[in-house]
Parts: sequence; C-alpha cells; structure tokens
Amino acid sequence: VNLATAAPHILWQGQDANGTARMVHAYRNGAGWQPRDTVSEPGLQYGQGTGQIEFTPDGTGHAVWEGESDSFPTVGQIRYSRRSLAGTWSVPENITAATNTRERPSIANGGNSASPFDLHVVWSDYRDGNSEIYYKHDSLVTAISDDLQPRARSLRPMASIVRGVLVLGGVDSRQHPAQRAEMLDAAGRKVSVLRPGVNDVSGLAAGVYFVCPASGVMRDASSVKKVVIQK
Repeated sequence: VNLATAAPHILWQGQDANGTARMVHAYRNGAGWQPRDTVSEPGLQYGQGTGQIEFTPDGTGHAVWEGESDSFPTVGQIRYSRRSLAGTWSVPENITAATNTRERPSIANGGNSASPFDLHVVWSDYRDGNSEIYYKHDSLVTAISDDLQPRARSLRPMASIVRGVLVLGGVDSRQHPAQRAEMLDAAGRKVSVLRPGVNDVSGLAAGVYFVCPASGVMRDASSVKKVVIQK
C-alpha cells in the first residue's frame, strides 16, 4: 500500500505475446484497478521472475525482482526500478553482480525511523555454491521538484515535500550534528532548521525554498537543493 495515497499496488510475473516473462504492475483507486504497466524492459528477450514492491513515506515506489539482462544474459540478478510520484518507472538496474543464481528478493524501508528512506533488501543467493541469505542496504532520498537520483551519493541533505511535510534524508543528527540543515527562502533568509527525518513545514508560505547544510558547515552548489511548497 502506498501510504501517501492509500492505494494498494501489486507486482507480479506475467508473459508478453512472445511468452517472455516480464514484471508487471497495477494499482487500485476509487474507480477500480487501473491499467497495468510493465516494470522490466519490454524489449529484452530475458526472463524476469519473483518480485516485491515497497513504498517510502513520500509515495515513491521501489520494486525488486530476479531477472536476466544484457549485462547478465544467462545468470539472473536482483534487479531494481523506482516508481516516481508521477507514476513512471526508472530504467531497471542490477543491484547484484555475481556468479550463480540469486532469487526471491524481499524489500523493506526504514519506516518511521530517523532515516525513513533507507532501503533494505534480502534474497536467496547461490554465488558460493550454497543457498544463503544475502543482504543489501542503501540510502534513498528523492526530491519532488527536481526528481533527483534515488540513491544518495554522499551525505549531503536532499529533501522531499509531501503535503506540508519535508522529509530530510541523512544520518542521525544526534550522532552527526553536521547533517542538520537549514531551509532558506528565495531571498536567502533562514526560515527553518531541519533535522533528518520528518519536518513540519506546513506553516511556510507557498513558494521556492532551498535546503542547505547548517551554518558553519562547508557549502557548495551541489549541496544546495531546491524544494517547492505548494498549497
């Protein structure tokens, strides 16, 4: 269930007209089930298998499944795609790259923790000749205004605003004070101090704002992120 919209979503394995297995998605709203869409690449002649979909608090969907690709045409990898707030899927990518099969992935997010956009994936893996459980963790932060890449490449703050709530990614500010951030208005005036996790910005007027590291922390152009508040 996408908690931002209360809509249930389903991800399953289906076959196209040529009999090739794909990952397919659909969701349901008040009008019933909406047209399904294909999450995996529709043009590739590689099979795709068991998967799962999860949503982070901002409403972004995250799908993982097992499948082959141009990079690994004979050995299935654990694959990932992201569903934007607008409902489009990102180009699938492999989150594993090893010999022997891996399958049956499961995904969860950090919930209501200090880092709600952390993703946690486990799967069954045969790379060492035995069936073992492998685990991967990655930090995810998105921004509605600029559609930033789903995974943070550093600890710079990036933010999402959903209905008056700004969710700031990063590590726990109690352990890393430098990860605290400030919100500036279009004139460069500080209007709020932000911390990793959920921040209530519903009292701010609609407009363009900028999130940057807190005063005293080195800033550059890449560390300043634009966000838009819409009423």
